Amino acid sequence: MDGACNMDWAWKLDSCKQAVCLLQVGGNTKTGTGFVVRNDATAALVTARHVLEGSMTAGEGGVDGEVTGHVTAIVQGREEVDLIGARVLLVPAEEGDGANEPPDVAVVFLPAERRFPAQPVPCELTPACADDVSDDGLFTLLHHPSGAADLVVEARGQLVRGESSAAAAAMPWIVRYQGATAAGSSGGMLLDSKCHAFAVHVSAHKSGKNKCAVRLSVVHERLGDASPWREMKPVVHQKRRSFKLPDKPKHFVGRVEAMKLLSDNVEAGGMTVVASTGLPGVGKSMLVTKWAHLQCESGAYSLIVWLRAEHVGHVEADLVELGTELHVLHTRPDGRSMAERAQAVTAFLGRLPGRGTLLVFDNAESFHDLKRFIPWGGCHRCVFTARDASKFPDAAALPLNPFTPGESMLLLGLVSRRDVRRWDGSRVDVDIELDAAIDLCAEVGHLPLAVHVLAAYAKRSGAGFSDVLKSVRGNAPSARALNVPDLPDYARRESVVGALLTACGELDAANYRTLERLAMLAPDKAPRDLVLGDGAETDRLWDLAIVTYPGPGLLSIHRLVQAVALAQMATDVRQRVADGLVNKLLAMTAGFSKNNCATWTSWQAVAPHTEALLVQPGIETCVGGADNLEDNGRWTLMDGLRNYYTCTSALHAALDIAKALHAEVHSSLGSEHTSTADSQQDIANVLEDLGEYNEALTLCRVVERKRVVALGEDHPSVLTTQHNIAFMLSKLGKYDEALTLYREVARKRVDALGEDHPNVLTTQHNIAGVLSDLGEYNEALTLHRVVERKRVVALGEDHPSVLDTQSSIAGVLNDLGKYSEALTLYRVVERKRVVALGEDHPSVFTTQHNIAFMLSKLGKYDEALTLYRVVERKVVVALGEDHPSVLDTQHNIAGILEDLGEYNEALTLYRVVERKSVVALGEDHPSVLTMQHNIAGVLRHLGEYNEALTMYREVARKSVVALGEDHPSVLDTQHNIAVVLEHYGEYNEALTLYRVVERKRVVALGENHPSVLTAQHSIAGVLQHLGESTRR
Repeated sequence: MDGACNMDWAWKLDSCKQAVCLLQVGGNTKTGTGFVVRNDATAALVTARHVLEGSMTAGEGGVDGEVTGHVTAIVQGREEVDLIGARVLLVPAEEGDGANEPPDVAVVFLPAERRFPAQPVPCELTPACADDVSDDGLFTLLHHPSGAADLVVEARGQLVRGESSAAAAAMPWIVRYQGATAAGSSGGMLLDSKCHAFAVHVSAHKSGKNKCAVRLSVVHERLGDASPWREMKPVVHQKRRSFKLPDKPKHFVGRVEAMKLLSDNVEAGGMTVVASTGLPGVGKSMLVTKWAHLQCESGAYSLIVWLRAEHVGHVEADLVELGTELHVLHTRPDGRSMAERAQAVTAFLGRLPGRGTLLVFDNAESFHDLKRFIPWGGCHRCVFTARDASKFPDAAALPLNPFTPGESMLLLGLVSRRDVRRWDGSRVDVDIELDAAIDLCAEVGHLPLAVHVLAAYAKRSGAGFSDVLKSVRGNAPSARALNVPDLPDYARRESVVGALLTACGELDAANYRTLERLAMLAPDKAPRDLVLGDGAETDRLWDLAIVTYPGPGLLSIHRLVQAVALAQMATDVRQRVADGLVNKLLAMTAGFSKNNCATWTSWQAVAPHTEALLVQPGIETCVGGADNLEDNGRWTLMDGLRNYYTCTSALHAALDIAKALHAEVHSSLGSEHTSTADSQQDIANVLEDLGEYNEALTLCRVVERKRVVALGEDHPSVLTTQHNIAFMLSKLGKYDEALTLYREVARKRVDALGEDHPNVLTTQHNIAGVLSDLGEYNEALTLHRVVERKRVVALGEDHPSVLDTQSSIAGVLNDLGKYSEALTLYRVVERKRVVALGEDHPSVFTTQHNIAFMLSKLGKYDEALTLYRVVERKVVVALGEDHPSVLDTQHNIAGILEDLGEYNEALTLYRVVERKSVVALGEDHPSVLTMQHNIAGVLRHLGEYNEALTMYREVARKSVVALGEDHPSVLDTQHNIAVVLEHYGEYNEALTLYRVVERKRVVALGENHPSVLTAQHSIAGVLQHLGESTRR
C-alpha cells in the first residue's frame, strides 16, 4: 500500500477548519456515491471515490456531520434496516481506484441495542486465501457477542475462521457488505476495548479466472511509525470524549499544588468538592476546566460530562441533552418528566463500559440535591465546584484561595501582553510601571477574576498600570455606595467592585445595554437573540473579559459581574430592561403549544433565564393597569412557563410558578377578580397532577364560588371548575357526590354545546368511570362504548382520547371477570400509545400497570411482578416515592407477593403503602380501606385470625359508610369475614353471610361473574361441613 497516498488523504481531511458540517448525500449503499450514517455521538460520512471533497469535514473525533436523510443498510436475513444508532467507524481502504484519487474509505456497521453502542471486544484478524470469498465479492464480518471468537470472513455461508462455528451460526451481529465501487472494493474496521483499531479490506479484482483476492490488514496504534495509518487517527478514532466541557482556559496560570491535590483526591475518593473561601471569582470553575481538559487529553475517562449545577433543573436539562446525543433518549419530547429522563441517562452512565465517567457539577449548592444524578458502580468519579464545602460531607474538600502575588503577576502579564514576567518577587530595582502592576494586583486581593478583568482593560484601553490603579481607587466611593450581596464582608470589596466598574466604564452604550440584559438573566448560556439589540455586537464585552462564548449563539457572564451591573441599575432602568426581555421571551416562545410536543423545545433554552428574570426585585408586576392574564406580558410569560413545566412533568417547578403568579395577580387585582380565580384554578390543576386531591378540592371550591358570582352558574368556566370538583371527589372516594355533579355538568354542557361535543364526551367518560367505581359495571360499559364510538368518528381510532376510553373499557371488562378480553384490549392500547407517545410516556406506564394486573388475574405472577417493578421504578422517578400512582403500583406488587406465598414481605410492603396512603388521602379513603382489607388477608394467611377478623370488620364498617352496603368492595370484605368465621367453626353465621354476599353479587355483577362463583363455592363448603356435623 502506498503510504503517501494515505498521508495525502489524511492531510485533505485535517485541512478542513470546521468541526461539524451539514451533509446532503445519497442514501443508497449501492450507488457508489457514499452515504451518511450516525453513531453514538456524531454522524459520519462513509465514502467511495466519487464523493466530493467539499461534502465533508473532519474534527478531532473524526468525520462529523448531521444526518439529513433516511439511511438504511441490507442486513443478512432481513429487510432494509435503519442505521440510526449504529456504531460507525471509518478506515481508509488499502488502495485507491485511480492514481489521482484518494483511496476508498471502508466501513463496518455494528447495530446497537436500544440506540446506544455495543461494547467493543478484542479481536484478531488473519489472512485468508482467495477461495474464501465468493465470485460476487460479497463477504460477512462476524462479531461474537461473548468476544470469544475471532473476527472471521465467511464465504458462501461457510465459517472459515473462529473457534465456535456452531454458536456463531445465528449471530445477532451479522452484516453483509457489497462492493461500494465499480472495482468491488469494500471493507471495515472495529475498535477493541482499548480503542485499538482493526481494519479489514477486501478488494475484488477480475482476473482470467474471475477469482477474487482477499487482503486483510491489521492496524494497531502501538505500531507507531511502522503503521501506514499513523497519521489517520482523526479519521480512525471516532469516539466522544466530553460533553459541554468549556473551552480550555486561554490564560491559566499557577495552581500546581491544587491541580495535583485534585487529581489525588478524585483518584482516591471518587468525589471531590473544590470550594472557595466564600469568595466569587476565585477561579473554581477555571481550575476544574483546566484539569478536566488534561484528563480528556490523557484518555483517563471514557466520557467527561460538565453539568450546570446551580439549579437541579439545569442538571436535568443537561443530562437530557447528553442522553439525546448518545441516543439513550429520543430527540423529541416523549412525555416523561425531565427528572425521569435525566435519571435514565444517569443509569446509562452507570453501565457505560470502559474507563468510567467523570461528572463535573459546576456551581453546586448541595450534595443532597444532586446525589440522585451520581452513577453508582464502576469507575465513575464526581467533582463539585461550590462555595460551601460543608454541604458536601461525603466529598474530599479542596479549598481554593486567591492567587499568590507571583500567580497574579503572571496572569496580568499574559492577558495584558505587558512584560511583567521579569518581576522576581521583590521591590528592588523595579520601574514605576512594574511597581504599579504589583500594587494593582494587591489592591484587588489577588482575586483572579478582578486581575483578569483589569488586565483585559489595560490591553484594550492602552492605559498604563498606574492609570488603571488610579481608576480603581477613584471608583472606591461609587463602589462603597453599591450594594453587592456577593461581597458583603470581603476586606477588598471596594477595590474588587471598583475594578469591575473600571472595566464597565470602557463599554459603549450598545454594549452596556447588553450587559444590563445579561445581568437580569441566568449567568450561563443566554441566547444572543435574547440579549442583543439590533446591530449590536459583543466584541468589547469579550475583549474586557466580561462575557465568554460557551457555545454558538450563547453568552455567559460571571455572577459577580452580574451583581455589580445590577447594583448600578436604577429602578426605572430595571423596569425598562425587564419589559424588553419579557417581550423578547414572549416572541421566542410564541409557537409553544401544550398539545404539540415538538414546540416544547422553544422553552428549553430560555426557561432558566425566564425564572431568573421573574425573581428580580423591584420590578412592577402589573404593567399598564392590565386587569387580566392575557393583557399582562409578564403574567402571560409566567403562565407559559408553568404550562411548559407541566408538559414536561416538572410539577414542583410548575407549582412554584403557579403560586408566584397567583400572588402577583392577587396583590394587583384583589381576591375576587376573575383573573385571581383563574390563577387559583391553575394551582389546583397542578396540585391535582401531584395527587394532592384534598388541597386541590378546597381550592376548586373557592374558584367555583368566585366564578359563579362573577360569571353566572351556567358559564363554561364554572362548568369546567365543577367538572374538576367532581373529578377530585371521585379521587377521594365520594362517588355518589361526584356522580351527581358530573351529571349536572353533562346536562348543562349538552344544552350549550350539543351531545357530541368533545367536552360532553369527556364528562360522559368520567361518569362511566364513577359508575364503574360504584360497581355498576354493565351501565358503565354501555356508556363507555357510546363515548368510544363518538370519539372514533370525531377524532380517529388512534387518538389519545379514544385510547383513554378503550383503556377504561378494558378496566370494566376486568371488573366483569373477562380477564383475557381485557388483557387483549390493554395490549392494543399499549401498542398504539407507544407509537403515538413513545415507550416511556406516563400513559404507557399506566397501561403496562394494567397489563401486569391482568397477568396476575390470569395466574402469571412472575411475569406480572417483573412488569410491576419496571413501572414502579419509572413512576417513582417521575412523581416521587409518595405519589398515589406509586402507591397503587406498590400495593399491587404486595398483592403479587401474597399470591406467591411471600406473606411477610407482602405484609411489610402493604403496611408501608397504608401508612403513606393515610397521610395522602385520609384514613377513611376507599384506597386506604382496600389496603387494610389486604393486610387482613395476609394476617389470615399467617394464622393471625383474631387480628384479621377485627380488621376486616372495621374495614367493612367504614366501607359501608363510604361506598354503600351493596358495593363490590364491601361484599369482598364481608366474604372474607365469613371465611374467618368458617375457620372458627361458626358455620351457620358464615353461611348466612356467604348467602347475603352471593345474592348481592348476582344483582351487581351477574350470576356468571367469578366473584359469584367464589361465593357459591364457599357456600358449598360450609354446607358440607354442616352435613358432616349433622351426621356426627
